[in-house]
Amino acid sequence: MSEESVIATKKDTFRKQWMNNNVPMEARNAFENYCYLKGHKELCVPLYKDTLKTPRPAVVLGSGSSLNTVLSILKDWKGAIFCSSSQVRVLMKHGCIPDYIGGIDPRYDAKEWDFEGKDKLFAKATYINAPSTPHEQTKLYKGRQLWFFIWDSSQAWYKQVFFGVFPWIKDYILPFTSSAAGLLAIAHSLNYAPLYLIGMDFAGDRIDDGRGNYKEGTLKRTYHGFETDDNHLWSWRGLVCAARISTAQRHGNRWHVYNCSKTSTLIDDFPYKDLRRMILHGRTTSVMHWTRNKMIRRMDGTLARFNTYIFEVHNGEQYGSKLHICETPQDLKTIFERVNTVLQRRIEEHYKTPIEGRRKGFDPSKITLIDIPRKMEYYRKLHEEINEKN
Repeated sequence: MSEESVIATKKDTFRKQWMNNNVPMEARNAFENYCYLKGHKELCVPLYKDTLKTPRPAVVLGSGSSLNTVLSILKDWKGAIFCSSSQVRVLMKHGCIPDYIGGIDPRYDAKEWDFEGKDKLFAKATYINAPSTPHEQTKLYKGRQLWFFIWDSSQAWYKQVFFGVFPWIKDYILPFTSSAAGLLAIAHSLNYAPLYLIGMDFAGDRIDDGRGNYKEGTLKRTYHGFETDDNHLWSWRGLVCAARISTAQRHGNRWHVYNCSKTSTLIDDFPYKDLRRMILHGRTTSVMHWTRNKMIRRMDGTLARFNTYIFEVHNGEQYGSKLHICETPQDLKTIFERVNTVLQRRIEEHYKTPIEGRRKGFDPSKITLIDIPRKMEYYRKLHEEINEKN
């Protein structure tokens, strides 16, 4: 088995680690944030309020060493900049103030905010929070704030508790236990496009911020030959999941994701662009040379390495993506059959129900049943390509 497929078998381990380690912190943060926001209504702004009518280019940052290649000139970038709190200090050191700082992790690190010039940051940058993110940051940040929900349909904590306590929050983000994936999903939600990813290496060294590389356990090698660990492998998968779902939701050619690091595990997932050259020449857009379908196929290939499969269906009410982890082709086929059975049942129930009792907004003609032989052949060819690369 490849390192990527081995990681997929640990999915429950990653979920349990998140729930066991982070939920107690999330609960404390949510309680403190709720109490604080009761006295600061001006901060209670839902994420969708910043949605652009016309797409605008943006750079989305990670903490990989490739970020070092543009740190000195990133302040000259003419588009938007999205980062997490982990990159704020090093950006400010180089005179660059981001447009948005995304909060996903419930853990608070005071060192991230140990720098001069916070007033300049508060004046320009918007902090994007979830109720579960550190209450210390909510209170420390004196600038504008936006709010969203972290979403995980398998956890009652996210499905039931938050909705009743924070009814004014309307947006849901799937971070896939990764700040990188969360940032990309946030940028997509706000209608930024195209997106240029830098520092999202998921391998190699960390940026020069004095905090070390944070690698844990036995180091692994990806099929590209990059050195990494289990957590970074899982974060790589999460980023591709977020990009795959976002790409399926966007139509037309304005939405596109570019990888701007030659040392990133994303090197085969997205077309490469030299961000440094773009900044030096004052450009924020570039010619797209991958079709949307090609990018989806590339991402499907990477996700198949993790035994992860994303596909789209229309259930009669909305068009959406479904994600499943399947270890064998038969498991995947069974999933397709189950989905089709549910969709077929919805159609039958609709016509059995008297017209006056039918569900509003439901249109059975929009339901798309999965073409199982075609889908299975598609994934069979993907796995053939994977085996050839290995």
